[in-house]
Amino acid sequence: MSEEKSGAGSVITKLCLVLMATLLPSYISLWLLTIVPFGPAQLKLQAFLLSGVIFFLGSCTLAFSQISKYKIILWLSGFVITIGAIIVGGVLLLIQIALLYPFETIMIAGIVTALLLLWYGQRVPSSPPESPSIPQSVGIAISQRVIKKDCLVGAVELTEFPEEHLLNKDPDQSKYQPLFNILRVMVLSNFPVGLRYERVRNKMRVLYLTWARKDAELSESLETLADTVKGNLSGFKRKVHARFYAPTISPFATSVTTYLLGEPLTVDDPRQRIDAITVMMEVLLGLQNGIVQFWAIPKRSSNRAVQSLGKQYKTESERAQLTISKPRSILLSGEVQESKTRTDMEAVKKAESLQIQIDRLSNSHLCEVEVSATCWDRDAAIAEKYSRKLAGVLRGTLIPADPQNHLSIETQKSPQEANRLIEGEIVGRTTLLSLEEASVYFSLARNDLGISVADHASFRTNPTTRRGDQKERNKTNGIRLGKVLDDSGTPADDFVIPTNDLTSHSVIGGDIGNGKTVTESNITLELYRLGINFTKLLLSKNEDHLRFLRKVKDILVLTPGDETVTPVRFSLSEFCEGMHVNSVINDMKAIIIAAMPAHGIIKEYMELVIELTFERLGWDRETNTPGLAIVLSDFLETLPLIKEEVQYSTRGNEDVWGALYIRFNKLCSSALNSVFGTTSGITMKELTKKPSLILLYALSKDEQSFFVFWFVSRVARYFEAKKKTEKVYKKGLKYNVVIEESHRILKVETGVKVDEEHGAKQAAVETITTTMKESRSAGVGFTLIAPGFSELTSSAYTIALNIIMHGRGTGSDRKLIGDQMNCTEDQIRMMGSLPVGEAVIRTASISRPVRVRVNDIVVLHPELALGKPVTDEEIIQHMSPFFTQNPHFQTKSAHALKSLKSGELSLRLATIKIDIPRALRLYTMLDSAFFKKVLKTLIETKKSRLGALITRNIARLAGPDDTHVSFDAHHLIWCISKMKEFNPSFLGKIVEELKLLLSLSELPSNHLERYHSRLNSELEWRVSSFKHDAKVTASDVMSAVRMALDEIKKLQSTDQSDNHGVEPDGELEEKVRSIVCTNQFVSRYQPLAQMAADGNYEPLVLLLTTFSRMIAGDGFDITEVVILLLNEARATLDSPVNDALWAAVHDMVQSEINNSGSEVAA
Repeated sequence: MSEEKSGAGSVITKLCLVLMATLLPSYISLWLLTIVPFGPAQLKLQAFLLSGVIFFLGSCTLAFSQISKYKIILWLSGFVITIGAIIVGGVLLLIQIALLYPFETIMIAGIVTALLLLWYGQRVPSSPPESPSIPQSVGIAISQRVIKKDCLVGAVELTEFPEEHLLNKDPDQSKYQPLFNILRVMVLSNFPVGLRYERVRNKMRVLYLTWARKDAELSESLETLADTVKGNLSGFKRKVHARFYAPTISPFATSVTTYLLGEPLTVDDPRQRIDAITVMMEVLLGLQNGIVQFWAIPKRSSNRAVQSLGKQYKTESERAQLTISKPRSILLSGEVQESKTRTDMEAVKKAESLQIQIDRLSNSHLCEVEVSATCWDRDAAIAEKYSRKLAGVLRGTLIPADPQNHLSIETQKSPQEANRLIEGEIVGRTTLLSLEEASVYFSLARNDLGISVADHASFRTNPTTRRGDQKERNKTNGIRLGKVLDDSGTPADDFVIPTNDLTSHSVIGGDIGNGKTVTESNITLELYRLGINFTKLLLSKNEDHLRFLRKVKDILVLTPGDETVTPVRFSLSEFCEGMHVNSVINDMKAIIIAAMPAHGIIKEYMELVIELTFERLGWDRETNTPGLAIVLSDFLETLPLIKEEVQYSTRGNEDVWGALYIRFNKLCSSALNSVFGTTSGITMKELTKKPSLILLYALSKDEQSFFVFWFVSRVARYFEAKKKTEKVYKKGLKYNVVIEESHRILKVETGVKVDEEHGAKQAAVETITTTMKESRSAGVGFTLIAPGFSELTSSAYTIALNIIMHGRGTGSDRKLIGDQMNCTEDQIRMMGSLPVGEAVIRTASISRPVRVRVNDIVVLHPELALGKPVTDEEIIQHMSPFFTQNPHFQTKSAHALKSLKSGELSLRLATIKIDIPRALRLYTMLDSAFFKKVLKTLIETKKSRLGALITRNIARLAGPDDTHVSFDAHHLIWCISKMKEFNPSFLGKIVEELKLLLSLSELPSNHLERYHSRLNSELEWRVSSFKHDAKVTASDVMSAVRMALDEIKKLQSTDQSDNHGVEPDGELEEKVRSIVCTNQFVSRYQPLAQMAADGNYEPLVLLLTTFSRMIAGDGFDITEVVILLLNEARATLDSPVNDALWAAVHDMVQSEINNSGSEVAA
């Protein structure tokens, strides 16, 4: 009975509430309609009645059923009727006014419209351009639609997964905790977060999403999301999209979306499957198009809701356990009270469900979760099928939190709703969940989704230095190469290489197209910024390097071997103060043998030829005296010196001789003859003052090797010498040499022993790499660019302590490189998947390798961007001012012979040996004032015989022995012949006399001229610094004159009284008779004999002397020949010459010779 009364009281209370909830809003509605002065009364009455009915229905619904937001909206809609009636009345009033005042109405409407358009234009942002952050490899069309309805969406895309994420299938929750932390951080920060798996045209993307209503809010939310993902997803590579742009689907496709509703069991419960998303992704990977999207919107718990649920839970608990008591009569005991408990199972289940909801709502942080699967296809049935399949697989995998309330799916075919989901927007079909329940949706799938997977080995982001030169590591003193990357590929600190590290030499490796050239260009441009010059030896015409002339205005671009662009000449044996002759000769041996195959005895003979060439051209190892500058043809001209030393059989001799001739003749006939075809050319001192590019594309493979080896040795020797001669020497990098494609030069000769063919070449290459290694102390750094180490000789890559390795696919090569860099197995394996532009680097000053993203060279230096190719004309124009100021850098010397046939090689020519100290003393005597005075006297007295003897004696006095007298005497005459103040014809007579004295008539004049000019050009600059005593030099010249006079006196006849004392031999007598019979002699003799008879003897004596010199030999004095010629003329021509005249002429000849000798001696 009490229950019935309680129920009746409750109904009455609810009716009272209904009455109040109807009358109060109805009165407000009536008041609003009354205060409005416009509108028809009938319209107001109808609106009042209708709103009152709606208030009544709404209040009844609220009172007699469970409260919900939809029922509250129904009750409040009565006000909508009232407001609508007021608006309709206002519109009718405006229409009446407009009819009465049409002109004013139009003006006001126009102004209002203009203001609205202006406001709208300022408020609505313009459509942003297409997002540059979407990689082209996705292969789908990206629309420019931005979510404009209620929110702006940003995204963090996962572009690369670490390999360990896919391999780790362990369901241990701790492995998933970083993924759950992303959801927790975002919800606790009160930011929405979404996880989206997008498969469009068989291409997969995984993105974390967030949204906001304003740009500033989105920026803050997206920054939080990016930082959270970075901190929790180690090893993942990310890309942040300030705006999320959805893929464009076909306009002919039908989109269908299926939602998953309900509460799953929390991830803390071991019964729940954490890998449910991985199972679902297997289905998505089988589709061509589909999107699975999870959204979580932060929601705080409501105490009111918890209290309401608590009341319901209490009510249902009371219903579940109902106790009924009634009296019962028992025999002997009388009446007792009996109680029975009835259990309502339905109420029990409902109470359990309410308890779960209470536990959920008791959490301070909740989230509304929307789970959707959207598919599209031309066939709507197929789209629906796959959409329901995705949601169904996920529902079947998950365990619901409430066993009584299973997860449900709901399919929607609305295109508008599907498009909103495709664009990343949340629709609103959500379920209120706790963070632990929502976490099951935010675990990343561990499938191979077709997204890039890499083994991200762990690298240090703060490399420790081996030595304490921290000052060198700052940006101003170091090379800023790029950014250090953490394990997820995110840039951290700047990576700076100390310039001093480059003296320990470098190797830049990696497969083609992975960024080797960009890395090297970054290094060289940074060196240029720091004032350190460089030279790049380029085996090909690489456009990336050629564009340097547009950035570095003073760079030299040289094309040795290509005479049509910017050819340049080098001196093969350049020598400067501080060098040693030994190093020049030994380097030349290594260079020539390394550039061409040589084996066995051939190598020994080649080294002998090189040694003899330097020796005969004046290079002295013992006194460290450099000789004449070497040209390639000098080696060929030396070959006759060893022809007699070949120790094989007759056939063997021919083979060895032919092999040597072919090798050295090949050098002369190659393009190298033009490159090194000078005894001067550009020096290392002049070349290293500026940065330079040396293009070797015009040279053959062997020629390129020769030039590179030569350049390496010369630049190393130059800076070593500079170190010795500098007054104040500063340590550190002074010059950097880059060798592109070095594996083609410093390559490994596989399968060859040192004692076999090419073995000598390998040994020579190791000698050159040793030179490179030793140049470190002189401040020269070498940078080798090659794909990997396996193609380089071990002596080359082991000298490098700075190793920069880009992606390298060859496993054995990675192992070799990794061991050199002290890498772990994981780090070595990772080198095979490095993206373009990234490198693993270990330098001389850091103990462990680091992973670096190299700076984009085009961003830093726009002049190097791809554009118009660099043409030959542009190179010529760029270098024109330089060669205009230095024309001798391109002038080829006549000393460099193109080639010589085997028959043209002369042993007599090869035996000419230059003695530089002797030649310098010769030049000092030549330059003395006393010698010029003697020479002038000889010319005036026309004593060529005496001049020849003096010249020979001076050549003898120039040195300690008579070994080089012949060439030195001829060279002295050659130098005199170049003096304009002396008579050429008289000098010619002296030369003829010297030929008889020294027997050099067989030497070709053109070869002698070449050696004379070379020696002269070499000694002209040396003699100025040659220290000598002028008095000693004058004394030597005087001694030469005295010895010549003594020799003439000895050659004169001892018996001057016997006019017929001449006993000529048959050959001389025959010559005398032939002279007398010539018309030239007869036509002159007759008139001069008549003049002698009249007392003028001199013309006749001069005629006889001239013709006598033409036939005189070493065994006869010229006076004797004159007397013989006079007797023969007297006997043959029967001229009026008597004995007295003969005696007078004889006495006169002897007197003139004696007088001339006295004048010279004076």
